Amino acid sequence: KVDIGLNSSRKRKEQSHIKYWTTPFLCHKYRSHHFTQHGESYVHYRSLSCKHKKQFFKTKVKITNTLHWYMDLDSNTLMLTINPNIVETIIR
Repeated sequence: KVDIGLNSSRKRKEQSHIKYWTTPFLCHKYRSHHFTQHGESYVHYRSLSCKHKKQFFKTKVKITNTLHWYMDLDSNTLMLTINPNIVETIIR
């Protein structure tokens, strides 16, 4: 993720809704988006054969099936504060 604020170059939060490529669009914008937002996976995808490209997205976990989608998490770490009495009750 990119830092957002007064001391960063980015002024707005990345949008989370699904976007569709509609006309008018420029082909180089496709490439630019894929290289900047999906760099490593796009390079890997381009190296695949046509047969493997068809299978590429079938193994991906959809963003709507993740906690990040529902909780707007900025990282893979989730910090929980749990009352010690609850922990003791569970352990017994």
